[in-house]
Amino acid sequence: MIYDISYEFNYEFKNNLYLMEDKQTMKITAKIILLQQIKFKQKMMYTRANYFGLTHSSVLECSQELDNLLNKYQGI
Repeated sequence: MIYDISYEFNYEFKNNLYLMEDKQTMKITAKIILLQQIKFKQKMMYTRANYFGLTHSSVLECSQELDNLLNKYQGI
């Protein structure tokens, strides 16, 4: 069984978010958070791929979620 740390990940970042008044600061903060989410999703995907194999549905799902995060990052 793979330990899913997504709950801890979300809890940690939600507790570290602060109200930002400046839009530029918010944009930079959003990019930083997205980068951290991308790194986390990559690690999750690699872990699942090593455990289940590259063609398993959970690995493909992680890959699609990672693609969505990367697209969001490029759009900011």
